[in-house]
Amino acid sequence: MADNMSLPSAPLPAQGGDGGSLRSQPNMLLQAEGLHTYYGVSHILHGVDFSVRRGETIGLMGRNGMGKSTLLKSMLGLVRPKQGTVRVRGEDMTQAAPHAIARRGVAYVPEGRGIFPNLSVRENLVMAARAGADGRREWGFDRVMATFPRLGERINNGGAQLSGGEQQMLTIGRALMTNPDLLILDEATEGLAPLIAREIWNIIKTIRASGIATVIVDKNYGAVMALADRSVVLVKGRVVFSGSSGELSDNEELMHRFLGV
Repeated sequence: MADNMSLPSAPLPAQGGDGGSLRSQPNMLLQAEGLHTYYGVSHILHGVDFSVRRGETIGLMGRNGMGKSTLLKSMLGLVRPKQGTVRVRGEDMTQAAPHAIARRGVAYVPEGRGIFPNLSVRENLVMAARAGADGRREWGFDRVMATFPRLGERINNGGAQLSGGEQQMLTIGRALMTNPDLLILDEATEGLAPLIAREIWNIIKTIRASGIATVIVDKNYGAVMALADRSVVLVKGRVVFSGSSGELSDNEELMHRFLGV
């Protein structure tokens, strides 16, 4: 589809209770309201609303350059929105530093992974270890090793010595060592061989089953929707769909128009 596709005259109706009543919900982990974000003079996000509840899995989808990573970074304090509000556990964190947001139970697996190449697998994991925002220590070194047996075989290898799939496992394992309530994965399986990607999806299923809320960005829309309770689609910095993953996958017109599949 051409980049100059026309947008709907109004956003499609959101499903699952999104809207102004979110402030009163005690199970809300992360909430963005009316985000406008710029890179210089380029207006990237146009009044985006986004929310994640406890234990919920959200698929954030859209073609390249539609604002997905910018939305994540705007909610995580890595990019400052010009307008709008970000709340973590109901607290206004719009101007907070990234580490302050992380300390409130939000872990981020960035595109590009961001491991420490000169540290061993063990060192990459141990340096991140801490209790969760409520003092939980459910994810420690032994549990991460049990979840990622491949890392156990490379425990003394440096980060730079790992394959792309192993680096992604290490990045996810490091995030889990912070005992998060919410795990955000940007391009979860990008560039990975199919067999390794399948292993990553199985790991994400395990994380989801443990009760950790997740936000997943990935080009494998089918795999994302198979895991996600809700799907959100961005087009040119605007939410054009927010609803159940089943509703999206069953709507061929939406899938083709906004995702090209």
